[in-house]
Amino acid sequence: MICNKRLRSIIDEINNAHTLADIGCDHGKVSVMCLLEKRAQHVIACDISAPSLQKAEKLAKKYNLTNIDFRCGDGMDVIKDNEVDTLLIAGMGGYEIIKILSRKKSGINQYVLCAHNNVLKLRQFLVENCIKIVKDYVVESENHFYNIIVAKDGNQELSDKELLLGQDSFENSDYYNFLLYLKDKNQRILDRKIDDKRKSEVLKNLSIIEKELNEGSLHN
Repeated sequence: MICNKRLRSIIDEINNAHTLADIGCDHGKVSVMCLLEKRAQHVIACDISAPSLQKAEKLAKKYNLTNIDFRCGDGMDVIKDNEVDTLLIAGMGGYEIIKILSRKKSGINQYVLCAHNNVLKLRQFLVENCIKIVKDYVVESENHFYNIIVAKDGNQELSDKELLLGQDSFENSDYYNFLLYLKDKNQRILDRKIDDKRKSEVLKNLSIIEKELNEGSLHN
């Protein structure tokens, strides 16, 4: 099965799961790969789209997998308390992930999250709700950047830099390009007509990004 860099990175973060809930499983690639690679003993594949879920079920049948359930529903509404220990939410925006986590079930001890946008807001939510980030890095895949967050229950404080950029380092070859992308994005926001509060936020972000880019230049 061919997986792009984003999906491969997500799969690699799931290990020793007894029961994995794949929320928004789409066509089921991650769910199936986690079983084939024995990263999870059992998977509950969930999606709000019945047609997507049918494709996931078809993929699982292709590989003769029986230790996977398919449930159609919104977020974690189809999951019971203490039914899963590992939670995967990917392929959606930060606010949608926050909405799902706001209704999370008990028993989860590992979170793998990949938001397409509003990652800073997601990080703030995790801190405020006693979910501790243990890994937080960027992956460049098919001309897009994705932040992958691995977390567990626990208390944490994050610096302004960690809220904006995660816990990444220049050992990750995608990180420098991500910083350049963020710098350009924030500079383009400044070119628009924005209120003083927003302008102050963007200038603060640019200061953090430029300082980190300078560190990267020294690193290289």
